[in-house]
Amino acid sequence: MTPAPQTPNSSSLDDAASAVVLIEADDNAGWEQARLKFLEDAEKAPPVIGECLKTVAEQLNNFSARSDEERASIIKEIQRIIQTVSETLWNTANLGLPKESAAEKRSSGELKKGAEVRAEAKPPTPPATPEPSPQSSEDSQRPSGPASPTPPPETQREPPVPPTATPPVAPPPPPRVTGGKFLTFFLEKEEYGFEILKVHEIITLLPVTPVPRMPAHLLGVINLRGKIIPVVDLRLKLGLPPIKNQDCIIIVRAHNIEVGVSVDRVSEVTNIADKDIEEVPSFGEGVTGEDLLGIAKSAGHVRLLLDIDKVLAPDHLQGMAGQSLVTTSASGK
Repeated sequence: MTPAPQTPNSSSLDDAASAVVLIEADDNAGWEQARLKFLEDAEKAPPVIGECLKTVAEQLNNFSARSDEERASIIKEIQRIIQTVSETLWNTANLGLPKESAAEKRSSGELKKGAEVRAEAKPPTPPATPEPSPQSSEDSQRPSGPASPTPPPETQREPPVPPTATPPVAPPPPPRVTGGKFLTFFLEKEEYGFEILKVHEIITLLPVTPVPRMPAHLLGVINLRGKIIPVVDLRLKLGLPPIKNQDCIIIVRAHNIEVGVSVDRVSEVTNIADKDIEEVPSFGEGVTGEDLLGIAKSAGHVRLLLDIDKVLAPDHLQGMAGQSLVTTSASGK
């Protein structure tokens, strides 16, 4: 896999997102250290990323003097800022999209245009002048007579062969994901990963209120600081057997809503390089290729990098009667 080009210090956004996920809300020293680190990285980062980090640092001013409600609101605003800037940069660069990117279209168009220009600039091949063929001995013995009318030279010329233009070679499709920071976690003995920028926070397993007529993988809803959030059992969603001793819930953002995902246990936030991510092979039942961004190789084992937007598609959060936990979550009531 060819590494995707990255702007210098673009990983600073991943670092900021990791800090927001991992630092406890009441860890004053941790937040102050993070604020100073954001200001330091802002001086070295490209302008767009630098302004984002400065804005995040400003949000953390006097963080220790805030109430719990104010801290929760500030953390949510920081997550929104980082996510918005990251998505803007991502869409601008057209990286990791499964369809043809604007850069590819432009490249293909330039190749085609170049071939047409070369074809027009190449002079046509001059027609070959037919050489008189030597007369056979039988023709030389024939009595001379009136010569047959000779067709005009134009009719004897062969039409010039148009130059053959080399067809443009389309570049390979871009990978669905490039390297960066991922939050990894376990389901049974297998390790999975979410893009860190999609993760909002990690909480201990809270009491879940079931909602009638929902699919089995939709456990119900939780009340997180006054906001109702749907919870998905990722084991059941991926076709794995359920267990009762799951450790925590990962709050992620998919399709502009917050969803809780219950997992066995969280592993770590790790940086995965482009060269360590392979394309998705063909799978049988259970996890399909559509659910995966890629497969990461790491120290003799693999990590399955999940596509949150595919795993938590809106139609997967609807019940038998068409009622949706997404609507409940989005309303915040």
